[in-house]
Amino acid sequence: QEELAERVAYAGLFAVARMATVIGPSLRSATRLLQTSYFHALRRRGQPVKGIAEKLEISARQAANLSKALKETFLDAERAVSLPRRIEFLIWAEPLGEGRIRQALGDVPGEDVRAALDQLIAEGRVEAQPGRTPTYAALRPESRLPRDTWLARVDALEHLLANVGDAIFARFFRGDARAFARTVSLRVRREDEAALRALYEDVLWPALAELDARARDDAGAAQINLSVVYAPREYVEGQHEEQS
Repeated sequence: QEELAERVAYAGLFAVARMATVIGPSLRSATRLLQTSYFHALRRRGQPVKGIAEKLEISARQAANLSKALKETFLDAERAVSLPRRIEFLIWAEPLGEGRIRQALGDVPGEDVRAALDQLIAEGRVEAQPGRTPTYAALRPESRLPRDTWLARVDALEHLLANVGDAIFARFFRGDARAFARTVSLRVRREDEAALRALYEDVLWPALAELDARARDDAGAAQINLSVVYAPREYVEGQHEEQS
């Protein structure tokens, strides 16, 4: 099991290294980012800084430095973009009050949750439902990113890679057949490349929207993330050769 864990982790890190050697950062910077991401993952699960220091076998001072780096470098931008999406996902199955939402997002300050709810309402993605305790309901569970900024695209990347990680864990460490992954290598003529996008827009997307609509009022429905990815084969390696 330990060897499997190391090999799976190496496969993921190799994918990162493959791209980092083309776009940067340096090995030193990448090491710092890896440490920060370890801290971030544990913090998001609600673990205290002291507990994280013990788990990562680092000093309390090192943990505090990682916490500072995370807040100064990533959290503000992340919360502005990804927090609304996280809230929208939470209230997909059923409306929730602000208190329940804050409880589910234990690592997020209450004022940030409030600001994200206001943003979602302004964008028409969530509505406030009156009552003794007001609740919030998602209006468009099939909605796509409302903004095409680079921060929104990075957030979408994190969402994609989180789904890849879930599939990896389910298949390698739990043997759960509900997770599925296939990679198909094929040749496509230049004039047919648009057909790939059309396959998603005209065939897959309507089918997914229909499945989602059927599950709208079913409290027992499974929550599934499905990712669609395609790119020219060995694209990163081609960029590396051009830079060389």
